[in-house]
Amino acid sequence: AWTAEGTVCFNRDYLAPTLRSRHPEVKLYLGTFNTNRRDHVEKILSDGELRKSIDGIAFQWEGREILPEIRRQYPDYHYICSESECGNGSMDWKAGEHTFFLISDNAGNGCDEWFNWNFLLPDNGTSPWGWKQNALIRVDSKTGTITYTPEYYAVKHFCNQVVSGTRVLQYKEKGEDNLSVIAFLTPEGKYLIVAGNYGDVAQQMTVQLGEKYLNVTLQAHSFNTFIVK
Repeated sequence: AWTAEGTVCFNRDYLAPTLRSRHPEVKLYLGTFNTNRRDHVEKILSDGELRKSIDGIAFQWEGREILPEIRRQYPDYHYICSESECGNGSMDWKAGEHTFFLISDNAGNGCDEWFNWNFLLPDNGTSPWGWKQNALIRVDSKTGTITYTPEYYAVKHFCNQVVSGTRVLQYKEKGEDNLSVIAFLTPEGKYLIVAGNYGDVAQQMTVQLGEKYLNVTLQAHSFNTFIVK
């Protein structure tokens, strides 16, 4: 419901100066943008005074679709995924694959933070207003037992080894071959190859790392992390 003019006015004239005055340690991120209307975001960012007031830009859901072009125009900002897609309560492997793809695409296109929605939910994740959502951990409300969902393991493939200071070297987005691949370099000099095969058949993958080659088979519908020292 925010207009471009209202977004500029609120952040530039009110929120940014108030934060600088009262909490200079707090960073201001513009958004969150849940829209693939690039013209709307570009109109907001065309205000030079506003751009001086922000530290980064936050995208969620459909905003992911315009992230690469906005980052190309404004490469010096930090970019974050401020809210992941929350699913429909299925908490199944298909949902895990979708989350794995979303993290790959956001990280590969420049987001250095990812906020998952939700962490833990009971049963099929139905909210008080009837919206079923997914979570990383599912709790049986009758027995109290927990289940780590496929999305938990999708997230783990990124947060278990990709530590602070890790750089993205190259990203291959999901195409007709149903593979997505990200090559990371950690501060310790280790290569991390995080790859997903979303197809129904196993596929060969070859990644060149300097003078070395990683040749592996990715099983159908699988998440994979390879560490190369």
